[in-house]
Amino acid sequence: PPGCGKSTLMSLLIRPKLVDQIGIDEHFVTAAAFLDDSSTLDTLTMDLIPQLAERLPGYPQARDAAVATLTDEQRASATTFDTHILGALTAVNRRVRLIVDGLDQPERTAAEQIATALRTLAGPKIRVIIGVRADTHAATLITDANVIQLAPPSTDEIREALIAASSLTEMRDPERLSTQSVHEFPSDR
Repeated sequence: PPGCGKSTLMSLLIRPKLVDQIGIDEHFVTAAAFLDDSSTLDTLTMDLIPQLAERLPGYPQARDAAVATLTDEQRASATTFDTHILGALTAVNRRVRLIVDGLDQPERTAAEQIATALRTLAGPKIRVIIGVRADTHAATLITDANVIQLAPPSTDEIREALIAASSLTEMRDPERLSTQSVHEFPSDR
């Protein structure tokens, strides 16, 4: 559901040092993209290419090799995703983990194209972690996947997070927090 922390969890996988208990390093995720309502397969591809070039040893050579092996006919029909992502990552002999968050954000046809492309990509060496709201059309596009349902945080969890993050004295009073909604707290003082 909205607000349950999908994007926050995805961002913690990218920056695991923000939370001590995750037990992964900063190389766990190879590349990540956070989709919005203007995202397409092309914009996703353009988001991933520079990250892969920077973080994945051998990627530029694999990408060039994937493009070089195409015939003129194949090159004319191939997308940039086919050559620069699928072809290159298939050729790289390393484990790759990609995060694509917000599959429910793009327009329906774009989400369908992105989901189809990501399905062709996922395999033994290439893992794709997708963030999507369960109650959307985009969620039905993710088939044959391991699904982790996230529940929204409880009131107590929100209260504890506010107390931990707050520098306001009045927010450190748990009794006050239990009787006052978040929007009633005074703004910066």
